[in-house]
Amino acid sequence: MEINNKTNEPEEIEELLDESENISENEELDIKNDTFQSNTNIEELENTQKEENLQESIDNNQPELLEEQEPEKQNKIKLTKPKKKNDYYGFLPRLTKKILLCCMTIMIFVISLIIFQKNRTKVIQANENTSINYQVCLNENKFYNTSCLEEGLQYVTSLTKNIRVDFNYNKVFQEKTKANFEYYITTKMDVKLDAESGKELFKKEEKILDNKKVSVNGNVLSFVESIDIPFQDYNDYIIDYMNEYAIIGKSNLKVSLFIKDEKGEREVSSLTIPLKELTYGITKSETSNNMDTHITKSYGIVVILSFIVLTISLGFSIYNLYKLTELLSKSFKNDSKYDKKLKQILTTYDKVIVTLKDNNMLKNSNDIYTVTTFLELLDVRDTVNKPILYFKVNNVKSEFYVQDIDRTYKYTLKEADIDE
Repeated sequence: MEINNKTNEPEEIEELLDESENISENEELDIKNDTFQSNTNIEELENTQKEENLQESIDNNQPELLEEQEPEKQNKIKLTKPKKKNDYYGFLPRLTKKILLCCMTIMIFVISLIIFQKNRTKVIQANENTSINYQVCLNENKFYNTSCLEEGLQYVTSLTKNIRVDFNYNKVFQEKTKANFEYYITTKMDVKLDAESGKELFKKEEKILDNKKVSVNGNVLSFVESIDIPFQDYNDYIIDYMNEYAIIGKSNLKVSLFIKDEKGEREVSSLTIPLKELTYGITKSETSNNMDTHITKSYGIVVILSFIVLTISLGFSIYNLYKLTELLSKSFKNDSKYDKKLKQILTTYDKVIVTLKDNNMLKNSNDIYTVTTFLELLDVRDTVNKPILYFKVNNVKSEFYVQDIDRTYKYTLKEADIDE
């Protein structure tokens, strides 16, 4: 019996080894099955997630995720997600907007200017009076005991040396005021064929007293200006002229006082002296009248505010007029960046572009996808093998379309985008 036991030991050992190997193989198979099952579950989860993302992309109208199923088309066609665009106005709305802005700013400017002027000046009643006093001074002679003769006489031309004139000006305001004025004196020589015709053969004017400033700070503006008129010099000048050309006519010298105020420059008094006569008399022209005077007031809060609004509205008016002019010039000229790019597209791709009279059918389509460049629209055209449809919206906007079976691709060319 002992011999038999020894003899069977190797066989039992082999059986045990075989069983262990079978167990190992079974365990390995079980592990593989478990791994495969796990991978299968992961793939199912991934597929489920993809399906959910795909469904979500369809619900959100995202063409990019749809194109993941067609990688070749995705590489060629770049679509932009339909999104809310910046507001874009056509040419006529933009033109209307510019015109309305110009009118509004100009209207504000005019109103503020009226308010500024109304509050900057004040109308005051005033009484204006002028008078002239003069003396005729003589050359040395044996007939007169005095060197100057009083006014209102007839005078001998050959004895007259000069005329001394005092211009008196007086202006009384109904209320106290503060203002500045200017005055000056001129002479005018003329030669006429006769006194009735009024046609001048010769005229010469000059300012013998430059502008002088006077101011009023109260109710009365008053001054006296004295000046000597070299009568003999003026008379000799006219005699030489008329003798030189053998002219027979009438000549006068007019000496005038001018006031420069809010109404402008005006003559307020004058003397008229005949020339080239044996004897002469002097005629005076003086002023006495009631008048409205516009006085500039000091700066108040209303004046300051209206001036600020006036300045701002003027700036905006100039700016809006510039933008309106710019818009109009762009709509009429043919060499803008927009026109050049449009012309280049239509010329280069003429064989694949079809021009439309209207785009009502296209723009009412529900499935319109926007591409960002014209080259991307060309990629779409090459992919679907359909022509590019072109529609001119206005002078500054054009649209290009490519129609596929279930969708439409659109590219918009706008001057506003090119200018940016």
